[in-house]
Amino acid sequence: MPEIEETIATAAEAGGPHSSGAQTLEGAPPMWMASRVEAHLGSRVNRLQNALLDRGHRDHSATIATLARLRRTHPGNVSDPASWSAIFGDTPPDLVGRGEDPSRAELAIHAALVLFAGHAQSADGPRHIRGRRLGHAIGDLARADDPEGYADGAVAQRFRSFAAATTWTSGVRHLRGLISLMRSHRIGLDYGVLAADLWRMQDPQGLRRARLQWARDFHHIPSRSTAESPSTPSTEQEI
Repeated sequence: MPEIEETIATAAEAGGPHSSGAQTLEGAPPMWMASRVEAHLGSRVNRLQNALLDRGHRDHSATIATLARLRRTHPGNVSDPASWSAIFGDTPPDLVGRGEDPSRAELAIHAALVLFAGHAQSADGPRHIRGRRLGHAIGDLARADDPEGYADGAVAQRFRSFAAATTWTSGVRHLRGLISLMRSHRIGLDYGVLAADLWRMQDPQGLRRARLQWARDFHHIPSRSTAESPSTPSTEQEI
């Protein structure tokens, strides 16, 4: 996403190792940073999902309210006050930016949480499913919509529009549309991995790698045994 580079250049500097205050991981190697974002967001969404699906959970009502606030925001707009408590109140200090612009981690975490909030609306089961990457989920969706012509059907066209988006805002807008369709078909995905993808796609080289993985996964759907069962609660620990 070429035009994303300008937005992200300042974002990376905002949380970079030369910024004032506590040092962050924004200057760390990409694989390390992506893994950190994945672990945090996966744990965060897992806790939200557990509280949402368990009516007896002590945080059930608070979680419903949190997700409702997140649904009222756009996944590409981290400056919306409605999302601040959910995003910044739980993000570890080493993932928080230090400058005037949001860090890559903040953008990825915010977008993933807002997307999950929409995905989980009126859910009767898990929508965060560990091991189910974005390309797998979109492939499932395409086959559900058009089993024979899935590779060139309407979902595949939406998928290509998302992958070819040239700005952060348009990219997450296309992704939100795809996830809305997944919600209708009760198809879940791994939100920790999605957050890592969202972090990577803010960098040209990372975007190329993410696109390649999405394409491979779209056409090669693993058996359900290779991913966590939708009915099996995750045991991720809070970071």
